[in-house]
Amino acid sequence: MLSPAAPLGARERVAGLAAVALLLIGPAAVAAIPGVGSFLAHHCHGVSLF
Repeated sequence: MLSPAAPLGARERVAGLAAVALLLIGPAAVAAIPGVGSFLAHHCHGVSLF
């Protein structure tokens, strides 16, 4: 506590931000896929995700 660690470099900050973004957006995207697929099947005939 008397001698704090050196601040993170640019590469470490970007890696940390990418990890947080993946952890936040990943589950939301997985949860949204069925809804988007249903919407497309209902409104856009002939278009499918898979």
